[in-house]
Amino acid sequence: MNFLSFAGNLDKIGVLLMGAIFLTQQSSAQIEFSPATFADDPRSLQNRLNFPDLDEDVDVIVRCIAPVTESGVMRDPVCFNRDESNSTFFRRIIRASRGSKLNPAIVNGRSVIINMFQFTVRIQKQGDAESIVLYPNHLYNTQYYGDNYIAAQSYGVSTSPSCDSRTDRFGDLNVRIVYTVDANGEVGEEMQAMDNTFADCVSAFKASIRAESYIPAHYEGKPVDSVVVQLFHKRP
Repeated sequence: MNFLSFAGNLDKIGVLLMGAIFLTQQSSAQIEFSPATFADDPRSLQNRLNFPDLDEDVDVIVRCIAPVTESGVMRDPVCFNRDESNSTFFRRIIRASRGSKLNPAIVNGRSVIINMFQFTVRIQKQGDAESIVLYPNHLYNTQYYGDNYIAAQSYGVSTSPSCDSRTDRFGDLNVRIVYTVDANGEVGEEMQAMDNTFADCVSAFKASIRAESYIPAHYEGKPVDSVVVQLFHKRP
């Protein structure tokens, strides 16, 4: 099964790794990566998120992205995949995320600004049992790495692609682009838009992806191949 034949099905997205996962030669990059990670800090997102006052049982997943400063501070988070089950949690998560503390990303011994830090918040309540779980990824590579791998992160040149396009029912432009990043931080040749939009928008988003550098996903402390689903979010 090739990339384009299943890219529209997120349940099968991990198949992208089937061919590439055994082929990457990590020694060729000669770059030392250390991705941004959740910190054990009073200002961490885990310590800033309070469980909402809920009467009913819930199990909701909210996916978010945010830039992270060289000192490890999260700025301007954006959450997406809004639906009737999770949209009420967006404001709470965004407010707690903004200014929260992470361990900064390091590339070749120097801290770098991260343009895309992916994280997921899962809020669960069943009877008296309540929990908030954070994942440093969007749960798209769990078939291979479980749910606590660290997703690939972009750094370096940050561009702001612009184009005119249709918007979603919230009035925002939300387009997801699927691509791969190997264990050397190299972006794969093929990309696919997961949402309907005009061709010039897709071209602008793809160019933006290729303009940046990438820290590869990490699993058990080592860089690995991964699938990335990147959201391009713009307000009208």
